[in-house]
Amino acid sequence: MSGVGRALQRSGSVQQQSVPAAPEPPVDLLQLLCCPRDRTGPLRRDGDGLACPTCSARFPIRDGIVSFLSAQELSDQEHRERSMRDEESVWYDPMFEGYTNAVEVPAAVRRVGAD
Repeated sequence: MSGVGRALQRSGSVQQQSVPAAPEPPVDLLQLLCCPRDRTGPLRRDGDGLACPTCSARFPIRDGIVSFLSAQELSDQEHRERSMRDEESVWYDPMFEGYTNAVEVPAAVRRVGAD
């Protein structure tokens, strides 16, 4: 559970709810997407992803986000940037959670009157 969830749970203002593991993109958004390879669309649902009706390219959906770019298509510079961001997440994520718990959660609890 995230820091926000823990803080709101402690305040007693929010009940625990189940969250789907992999949310689906909104249907109306799917009508706007086209294949990045041949620019045709709309893409069609195909199992756990989307597929191009013309070239049959497949694009997986991970955590509700369509992935149009595979790791093999990244340049060396993009691979380095990706690695650097992964390394930063070790210190950035806990810092952001601390900020959220210290500043945003108390403000949200005050706004909903759960003090």
